[in-house]
Amino acid sequence: MSRVRSFPLDLDVKHLAPPEKVIVGATAFVVWVKDANSETDPHNLGALKVDENLHGSMKAVTSLRSFDLYVTAEPSATTDQPSGEPLLRTNVEMKSTNEK
Repeated sequence: MSRVRSFPLDLDVKHLAPPEKVIVGATAFVVWVKDANSETDPHNLGALKVDENLHGSMKAVTSLRSFDLYVTAEPSATTDQPSGEPLLRTNVEMKSTNEK
């Protein structure tokens, strides 16, 4: 039986405007992951928690080793599909522990 590994993600973003000031009607910044090696739909990892100093953070886990991570402003933190263009985007490639 193969074991699915989980990889922790710790995301910190500074100098965020409140979501409603970025997109009219938005209430949350949602973090998405999409498998970089397939045509699967993006997965909602959750919402950034934004404090009074405009610092957003979240902790999550994923089983993906290669993925696109992006943030959108959404009307609901629990939406199942992004509704707008990404505000932040990066590609993550995790190396094997055997790779240097």
